[in-house]
Amino acid sequence: MFGYIKPAYPELLVKQYELYKAVYCGICEATGRITPFLSLALSYDFVYLAMVRSSLCGEKFTFKTKRCIAHPFKKRKMAVSSPSIDHTAKAALILTVEKLDDDIRDCDTPFFKKLVFRIYRSILMKKLKKLMISEPCFKEIYESSKSSLDKLVELETEKCDSIDDVSAVFSSTLKELCSFGLEGNSKLIAGELSDVIGRLIYIFDALDDVRNDEKNSSFNPLLNKYGSSENAIANMDILDLTISMYIEKADNISALLPADSEVTHILRNIASMGLSAQSASIIKKVTDKSHKKSKKGNLNDRSL
Repeated sequence: MFGYIKPAYPELLVKQYELYKAVYCGICEATGRITPFLSLALSYDFVYLAMVRSSLCGEKFTFKTKRCIAHPFKKRKMAVSSPSIDHTAKAALILTVEKLDDDIRDCDTPFFKKLVFRIYRSILMKKLKKLMISEPCFKEIYESSKSSLDKLVELETEKCDSIDDVSAVFSSTLKELCSFGLEGNSKLIAGELSDVIGRLIYIFDALDDVRNDEKNSSFNPLLNKYGSSENAIANMDILDLTISMYIEKADNISALLPADSEVTHILRNIASMGLSAQSASIIKKVTDKSHKKSKKGNLNDRSL
């Protein structure tokens, strides 16, 4: 995942911030039990996944303190293994393999970087095969994720210019992983919420990388639609409207989460403030670069 889904930290209570960090550490420990290499791919997006499932399942986290490789000199508070944390660790394995498959397939990835990705993937794939044997349900999810990746390849080949269409395919694996094993309204809420979050992750990433993708001639639906990164940025109002629509939808769905869950306030914070802050940060980043480039061009364009 990409690390875009985070709360607005200043708006969290201290105990909520400590809980958030502890769940991250708990997921890190859980991925380390699968393989220490998987922890390298961990991001805060996975905390969101674990918290959504814990909220809908009525789980309450318990904690312990211990040292870890990342913090060997000071004990850290971390969430003890739970169904939502263990499921998230397994989801991280599938999503990381899927991301590596996409990076390896990308013709713009440098040779040596691609070689490292292949080695990393082979390590993770061994663990994934064991997981699919012990828990066959994850084989179905992995096969579905491969199918989604194939659909993304088709859209890239067709030079699709609809960010809604591409983001819908991208979010399908996250939707399946988040709602897996749930029933009734809980399954519907998890599915709809993760679908919106998956779409936002893709849109944030496409916007964040629009200049690099143009430079490297990589696929980006924004470039296909507007022809260049400058034109895409010039039409930022349209994209901002799309982002705002998805954020509002995420906020509305988050209101359906159980009010008595210890993590619901954090999830509502992410939906109502964190996503908007992330969107504003990315938009400011790309528009500031555009403004600097335009200003530099004007300085160089001196009349005789």
